[in-house]
Amino acid sequence: MANKCTSCGKFHSSTDGVVCGICAGSFHRECAGLLEGVVVAADWSCLNCKRKRRQSNYDDTPVKGAAAPYDARKQTVEMLSTSGEIKTTQQCDVGDEAVMNNTANNATLEFHVDLALEIRAFREELGSLKTHCSKEIKGVCGEFKELREEISSFKAAIFACNSRLEDMEKRVEAMETNYASSKSPAIESLEQAIEDLKMELQDRDQDLLANDIQITHIPETKAENPLHLVKVIAVKLGMTLDERDIVSAVRVGALRPAAGAAEGAAAAAARARPLAVRLARRATRDELLRAMRVRRGLTTADMGLEGEPKRFYINERLTKLNRQLFGKARDLGKRFSWRFIWTKDGRVFVRQAEGKPSFRIRCVNDLTNIFGEEPVRSTL
Repeated sequence: MANKCTSCGKFHSSTDGVVCGICAGSFHRECAGLLEGVVVAADWSCLNCKRKRRQSNYDDTPVKGAAAPYDARKQTVEMLSTSGEIKTTQQCDVGDEAVMNNTANNATLEFHVDLALEIRAFREELGSLKTHCSKEIKGVCGEFKELREEISSFKAAIFACNSRLEDMEKRVEAMETNYASSKSPAIESLEQAIEDLKMELQDRDQDLLANDIQITHIPETKAENPLHLVKVIAVKLGMTLDERDIVSAVRVGALRPAAGAAEGAAAAAARARPLAVRLARRATRDELLRAMRVRRGLTTADMGLEGEPKRFYINERLTKLNRQLFGKARDLGKRFSWRFIWTKDGRVFVRQAEGKPSFRIRCVNDLTNIFGEEPVRSTL
């Protein structure tokens, strides 16, 4: 049958509890401060009853000198054993003048019992706390051990990756060194053949522009007629062009933002796209170029165009690569005081001064051979 503990309010079985002989209250052995297996006397009393009995000053204690069923010189003193059992283990012979008061003896005995119970409960609680702390410490130590093992595995993996990367870098460096030092003649000949083919294709592309000219710094308007502009320019240069002489005339390049009214005609001319003109005959192109060299001072005002007068230019039309080479050659020529940089029949030439030999520029390597590697790299 389950009984309810008077101290903690929880239920317990009859075998796990004890009953107070005074108040008939049922208690857990732990709540009463008793160990398992300890034999409890039938007149066992709980702590509350013991305190109440102590506060009553033991009014039922016999008066000193009263008759007793046993020898007054013999008094039994009950002491606690280490196991918690109360046994009669010692008898003392004392004189009538040294007999202690029974009330004081009983109070001392009750105090010893209470103290023993408190000490036992404290020991049990301390033991359980020690066990719990030991388990927690072992768990934390195990977690730290696992963490150290994981960190060690991570370090090993990182070291392995680093070593593999270093090996790969060494292999790549060795391959690059071998490639640079032991370049086979076949590879060199193939590379040279590729460069020759590139330059040959470049020359052919330039030959396709043999009849083309490029006119720059002519203001661009929405309603303009490129063919009419070319005819007007030819007239100003002292030539007469028929429509049969002009194959096409168009603006080339990306459309640039229009200039504002406050910026003026100079800004509009600077933003104007170049005018690419293809002529029917190469002789006509050469004649236009010669006439332009004679009349270098012509401006947009001479053509009757509105806005601020600005010089315009007529040049051979070049491929993209030749335009880049020509621009770099002009920059390097200004930097190193080379006087002559020009184009002829779509070819780029440079000459340092009068009487000096001229050089043709076909690729970037030609600029490097003439002006040096570092200056050419700075212009790229």
